Amino acid sequence: MKGLLVAAGCISCALAQPAAPVVSSFHQLEPSLTKFETLLRKPLADGRTLLIVRGRMDDPTDQAHYDAWLRNDYIGLFIEQAGGTPSRLAIFRNDAPGTLVKVERVDSDSVTLARTSQDYGLRQPSLKLFLDLSARKLIRTVPFEPVAVEQLVEWKGGVYAVAPRAGLVARLGPGQPAMAANAEREQALTAAAAVPSLDPKELFPNGIPQSSQADLMRTRGSEVRAHTTGVDISESAGPMQLIGNKVWFGKTFYDGEGSTGVGAIGTYDRTTKQFTYNSPPELARWSVSALLVEGDTVWAGLVRRPEGAEYSGGLLRYDLAAKKSSVIPVKEVILAILHAGDVLYLGSSNGACALRGGKRARYVLEPATDGRYGIY
Repeated sequence: MKGLLVAAGCISCALAQPAAPVVSSFHQLEPSLTKFETLLRKPLADGRTLLIVRGRMDDPTDQAHYDAWLRNDYIGLFIEQAGGTPSRLAIFRNDAPGTLVKVERVDSDSVTLARTSQDYGLRQPSLKLFLDLSARKLIRTVPFEPVAVEQLVEWKGGVYAVAPRAGLVARLGPGQPAMAANAEREQALTAAAAVPSLDPKELFPNGIPQSSQADLMRTRGSEVRAHTTGVDISESAGPMQLIGNKVWFGKTFYDGEGSTGVGAIGTYDRTTKQFTYNSPPELARWSVSALLVEGDTVWAGLVRRPEGAEYSGGLLRYDLAAKKSSVIPVKEVILAILHAGDVLYLGSSNGACALRGGKRARYVLEPATDGRYGIY
């Protein structure tokens, strides 16, 4: 099943009043609902349109709750024939009060809703809604934890996305992506476990050289002045890569509650014991979540680590020789980077991504109706 990806956003981002038959369907279940918004209109390949609508009793008095899926809110799924009346697939009440909801993905027989906590933005179990559009009904609702791809490995000519916490492996290429099972899965997990890792505490028992207050004010001055009254710079080595006698690493730091740092790509010469840093402007306010150094090119995943949920700043490409950098937008936090042939693969906090020639393909690992995971 090939997914038709929908850009995620707060479900109230494209609000519109639904048609009267939709409102009537809600009132059959809960007559006290007074406020209705169309959250998504998705044209399907057969000419019909999938509608996702929220119904609530009234606008919350607290504006901070406006985008939330509140305790007494309902969400309805409808199918609309071209020029016809919408037919109800399902209407259900929220089972997780105080969450923000995003339409993550839509395909021919399912809708995935991503949920985060309203206060700190921490990820909650997603909901996958399986639909039978021909019978016009909701078959099943499956809650599941988004699957993070923490490693990417090459093995016997293939590129594998490894999610060790979930125990899942998917072959991303060559050919059509597919879940790895049995011996193929075990061998890919073994290959991932054999990848050598560097321990920053062992390499840098005394930590790494810290940015000065002058560095902070020069690179992030306006931001720091606007949001903090006093700051403590506390930086450490994040992802690392050993090339020859040099250890390359990205800085990481907590960025909240009076603590901060300055983003940089660092090197440590194990012979001279010297540190050097490169901190392009595009990196200054970000920690590094993943790193790949190839000759004069550095690829780095950017992440913000505030109080609450981490969020992505995209993929940084930095040219060491030209001292120039650019950022490719990536929605999810990047956890791994691998270059194989002409494809740059990214493992992320929710699935994986493949970049080739200015085009990208995104893959997520989600359950099917039988509970087994597939790649979409």
